[in-house]
Amino acid sequence: HYYAFSWFSPISRWHRSERILDIARTGLEHWAEQSLNNELPDIRNWDHTWTFDGIAYSYIWLEDVLQEDVKKHFLDACRHNCRIFTFEREIGTVGNQCMSGILGDLLYGCLLDDQEVIALSKERFDEYGPKVIMESGQVNEQYGPCPNYSSGSFTFTFMYVLLAGLEEWRPRITKALNWFRWMHTE
Repeated sequence: HYYAFSWFSPISRWHRSERILDIARTGLEHWAEQSLNNELPDIRNWDHTWTFDGIAYSYIWLEDVLQEDVKKHFLDACRHNCRIFTFEREIGTVGNQCMSGILGDLLYGCLLDDQEVIALSKERFDEYGPKVIMESGQVNEQYGPCPNYSSGSFTFTFMYVLLAGLEEWRPRITKALNWFRWMHTE
């Protein structure tokens, strides 16, 4: 996804570079091919999103310039993966594991315009989101706050809140940022 963002960003020296676009497009095509050939080892685990979120953002940044056959192949792979990942995976522990998977559900749902998957992501978020970022702003990873993985928990939760447009979470996100400042700098 770094290539796709470098191509997409107007402040990048690689902005609209054909060479960078070709590398990013090749990456999307390779991922789609692996997906359709059932070669993704992480597809039934929460950590699939650690790869997929970058792939999804890459597609979004490049979508307007991709050929129709590349888009179709990519979305066919997303349809294939979504059914496995969303409905057959282990949810993972409270923290970065469950939240990365829930973000993955949302990304698949949005890319495919699949309201069932989007609704399932919201249902899962409503259950786990408040356990990850507590009302006080404390960010949990598995059994409590963690100076390392709580940042991953926060990031996946924040990305979900941002992409889902959950304005009601803004105060909790602000409290979490203050909690991190307190935990790490004061």
